[in-house]
This record gives sequence, C-alpha cells and structure tokens, in this order.
Amino acid sequence: MVLTRFTRIPPLVRWWMASPTCRPPQACAKVQGMSQIFLEISNESLLALRSTPEVVGARLLLAAAVKLYEMGELSSGAAAGLAGLPRVVFLSKLADFGLDTFRLTEDELLRETRFA
Repeated sequence: MVLTRFTRIPPLVRWWMASPTCRPPQACAKVQGMSQIFLEISNESLLALRSTPEVVGARLLLAAAVKLYEMGELSSGAAAGLAGLPRVVFLSKLADFGLDTFRLTEDELLRETRFA
C-alpha cells in the first residue's frame, strides 16, 4: 500500500493495514520489542526510483543507518541492526555510500598493524 501526501488515514489504522498479522498493534510491538515508523512516499517518487515500496523502504533504512553511523550516532553493529543486516554485510555496503569501512588515522593504523 502506498500512501500519498493526500491520504488521510489515522496512524493506528495505517499500522493495522500494514501489519495484518499482529492484532492489536500494541501486542505486536511488545512481542517483537520494536517500534514502527511510517513514511509517506509519493507515487512519483516510487516511479522515479523504479522500485516497489518494500525495496524503497529497505533502501531508506540502509541509507539512514549509514548516515547515523557516519555521524557517529550509532556503532557499526547498531547501524547494521537498524538496517536489518549482519555487521559484515553492513560494513561492506559502506563503500557504496563512499565511506571507508574503518576510520583510523595513520598513527592508529601503524599501532594496529604492529600487533598483527
């Protein structure tokens, strides 16, 4: 289901429609230990991205996780968890966003290689 900016559906109803397997919504959040955030994306944006809502959602989640990792707000493990990826896969995807996998200064790198 794609919600456009003109759609007026209360948040609880939106959640209910997006997750028909968990009733009531509060029970599902408690069982899974997760929160849900909804983004409204225009059909034009989906067409421009040439993708489905599910794929765009996963891409946005990865992009958010990478940015939060880059800003130092999440560790690589926490960012990988947010993106729903194993840490090793998340670290390998950083290059796709133009980021280095490891952020070491030259001195730190020299110290680390002495112990290897």
